[in-house]
Amino acid sequence: MDELKLRALDLFDDYVDLPAAQRAEWLQSLQHANPRLHGALAHLLRADGCRHALDDELPSGLVAHLAVLASPEHAHAGPADPRIGERLGAWRIDRALADACGGGRYLAYRDDGRYRQQVVLHCLNSALREPHAIGAFLSDRRRLVALRHPGIATILDAGIDGDGHPWFAARPVDGQAIDDWCDARRLPVAQRVDLLIRACDALAYAHAHGVRHRHVAACSLLVDETGQLQLVGFGLPAPARSASLFDAAPTPPDADRIAIGADVRALGAVAFRLLCGRAPLSAKPGAAPSMALALIDAPASVAQRRGLHDNRALARTLGGDLTSIVERAMAARGGYADMLAFADDLRLWHAGRPIARDSGWLLRLRQALHL
Repeated sequence: MDELKLRALDLFDDYVDLPAAQRAEWLQSLQHANPRLHGALAHLLRADGCRHALDDELPSGLVAHLAVLASPEHAHAGPADPRIGERLGAWRIDRALADACGGGRYLAYRDDGRYRQQVVLHCLNSALREPHAIGAFLSDRRRLVALRHPGIATILDAGIDGDGHPWFAARPVDGQAIDDWCDARRLPVAQRVDLLIRACDALAYAHAHGVRHRHVAACSLLVDETGQLQLVGFGLPAPARSASLFDAAPTPPDADRIAIGADVRALGAVAFRLLCGRAPLSAKPGAAPSMALALIDAPASVAQRRGLHDNRALARTLGGDLTSIVERAMAARGGYADMLAFADDLRLWHAGRPIARDSGWLLRLRQALHL
């Protein structure tokens, strides 16, 4: 799917539920700003408005059946997961959790009769049970057990299953993904940056103790009703590479730096969407994502979810140092060396102080020179 269609799909959710008059006004503004994007979005909206047989009211029996099929319990149950109902240590697995990190996370409850407690069990799924994945999981688990940070879900128990594969149990976090939580509360940019600083601090603490996350995303940064941020999803191996190539080659001497850099860039991408409401967009293939580009044709609801009247006000808020910070965090070359450096610049912005000027044109020069 080309970028134009992706951007049209991104706008569709914001436009489809608008009152007809407001939608027409927004579409007219978009037509003047970006005729091609307007055409693609208008096509999607027309298709959504077409009536067909499936729009007619369904028989009540069929509605009830579809409700069962759509329920979380049914969705998580199929295809059948052999781990459902299995007992690991004191824990009985209840259901699989939807996971953007490759699976292997389950909701479980204590089943030894001592007391009631729920946990999130982290296991290796069948696709990741190669020797290098098991070794990485065990290594991370040893370090995770020692972590004590208010922004990291606590490890409560660990063990080995009947097939010799490791698992661990973490305290469950009752929260929403960071972007959903912020949007639901129309959180201003400054408060969103405060949450990003806390995410940096939690990741910096983990990195200092030898733990790399590998799957930083909005869904791994959960915020509860009190505003407490928790980092979840540790312990899942990085996407598998060829086992033969992996085993034949020694670990690169800079593998640790590469892993930390990957976490920084991933959090930079989270920051991009959290602040400007869009996935990172580039002017052309291979170019660095641009927050200014992302706001050009964004609907006004993006600014309103950040407590601002329009996107011009949002662009002014995000412009200058904050844009430089986020774009530098995502940079493949010339970016931040670690989470502490990322957090330092976010703190400077939050305090209204200028950042070190190793950003902007100097950053682009360093990227061009592959420094």
